[in-house]
Amino acid sequence: MTTLQAVELQNSEGFWLSGDYKYKDNETFLQDAGRVAALAQFTVVARRQSDLKLIPLTDLSPALTPAFMTCGAIGGTAAEFAALTDAELSIDVNGETIELADMDMSGLDSVSDTPGYLTCAALAVALPIFQAVADAQFGITIDGILNNITCDFSGIDDENDTPGYWTCGANGGNIVAWNAVTDGAFDVTVNGLEINITGADFSTAITLNDVADTINYLAAGRFTVIYDGKLDIYRLVSNKTGEVSTVAVPNAPAAGTDISAAGFLNAAAGATTAGTGGEGTAQTVQDIINAELVGLGFCYMDGDQFVFVSRTAGELSSVAVLSAGAGGTDISGAGFLNGAAGAATAGTGGEGLFESISGIINAHAEGRFTCFFNGDAFVFMSPTAGLPGSIISVLSDPAAGGTSISGAAYLNGLTAVGTITPATGQESTAVPIGIFVGEAITAADLVAGDVDDQLVSGYGDPATFDVNKLILENSLDIDDIVQNTGFSIRQHLTNIGLIASQTDEIFQANPLT
Repeated sequence: MTTLQAVELQNSEGFWLSGDYKYKDNETFLQDAGRVAALAQFTVVARRQSDLKLIPLTDLSPALTPAFMTCGAIGGTAAEFAALTDAELSIDVNGETIELADMDMSGLDSVSDTPGYLTCAALAVALPIFQAVADAQFGITIDGILNNITCDFSGIDDENDTPGYWTCGANGGNIVAWNAVTDGAFDVTVNGLEINITGADFSTAITLNDVADTINYLAAGRFTVIYDGKLDIYRLVSNKTGEVSTVAVPNAPAAGTDISAAGFLNAAAGATTAGTGGEGTAQTVQDIINAELVGLGFCYMDGDQFVFVSRTAGELSSVAVLSAGAGGTDISGAGFLNGAAGAATAGTGGEGLFESISGIINAHAEGRFTCFFNGDAFVFMSPTAGLPGSIISVLSDPAAGGTSISGAAYLNGLTAVGTITPATGQESTAVPIGIFVGEAITAADLVAGDVDDQLVSGYGDPATFDVNKLILENSLDIDDIVQNTGFSIRQHLTNIGLIASQTDEIFQANPLT
C-alpha cells in the first residue's frame, strides 16, 4: 500500500480516522472475489460482543435485532438547533454511560441560505433512450471540484412498465386502533420472495399516512405501502416492474399483532394486480445518478428537465454546466441530460453545509451508537445486536454544563417520552462498524479475532471509498439489507461516514468537509 498523505488509523483506544488523507493500492485492493488467498484487508467488519474483537461480516442475522431508543416527536426547529454551539446529551449504551458535549450545531444552514444548482435544458429525447447505456459518464463541477460520474442505466424501467401491487380492503382500524399496536407484523411474498415485517410500532402515528411510513421503514425498499385517503385503503406495491412483478396476499405472521387482518390492513378483502411490461428495477434515471452523487449533491426531475443541486449552501455553493465524462458514453449533452446547455444559479447566504443534526451527533458518538432521523423523531441504535450485550437507555441530561438537547425542546428523548425496543436473539456479527485496513491477513485470522483494531470508520471526518474495489466476504453485496435494522450495508456505512462512490483512491477525505 502507498500512503499518499499522513493518515492516523483507528486503534484499540479510538474509533476514528482523521486527516487530509488518501490511500492508493496497486495490487492487494484490486484482488477481488476470485483471489487465491482469502485476504480480509479492505473488507467490511463487525465487532464480536464477547471480547470486542473485529470479525468479518459473516451473516446478516435475520433473527437478531439491535436495541434502539426512539425519541418523541422532535421538539425544536432546525434554526433552534443551529443556534447551539455547546449542545450535549447523555445515553447509556451496552453498559457504558456516554456523554457527548460541546457539539457545535452552528454549521447547520440558516433557513434563508440557498444552495447552488444547475437546471439542465429541456430534454429533446424520451427517457427510455437511457436504458441502452451501461457505461454512461458525465463531468459535473460542484463547489469548484470536478467530479466524473459513471452510471449504468441498463436496469431502469421503460416508462410504460407498471409494478405489481396488492390493494387491501377498506382500512379496518382508525388511528386510535393503530396507536394501540407496538408489535405489528405480517408476512407478504413480493416478486416470489417472502418478507417478514415485525416490530411495527404505531404508538406515535398521528395520521394513517404515518402508518404507511412506519411499515415502509421496516420494508427497507423491498416494497412500498401507499395510503389512499379518498378510498381509505392501503396498497402494497412491488419494488420492480413488468410481468415478473407480483405482490401476494399479505397474511398472518408467526408472532406479533397481525396487522394484515380485517381490523387493520384488511388484506384478505383486497385484490392483486400484476405488473406489466418487461422486467425492471423500478429505478429512474435520477435514482441511478443520485446513487453516484452521495456526499456531493443530488439530482431531481422538474418536468422535462434535470436539476442538479449542491450539498452545500451559501455564496460559495455552485454547480456548473455539465461536461463530457472521461470515457464511456457521454450523456452530458443534448442527446441525454442536455446539461451542457443548462443554466447555473449560485447559492446565497453564508457558507455552510447541509449538515444534519444526526450527522453531528454521530461524529461525536464515534461509533459507540448510531443516531438517525425517521421523519418524525430521532432514533438511537446500539452498535451491536442480540442479547445479552445490546442494550440502550433513554436520553438524560449530562453534567457537562452546556445546553442539554435531550429534553422536550430538542430531541425529546427523556424518560416517559423516549421508548426502548430491546434487542432479540443471541450474539451478533451483523452490524457493520467500518472497513478493515490493517496488513493483509487471512479470513481465518480475522474470524479468530486475532487482529489489531485498524479500520476506517469515517467518524468525524467522512471518507469516500471506491465501491467497485471494496471486498465483501461470504458472498454479501453492499446493497444487502441488514435484517431488522431497515438499512443496507451501504446505508450503515454512510451512517458512520463512509461514502460509497467512484474514486481513483481506496479512501479519500470528503472534499466537502
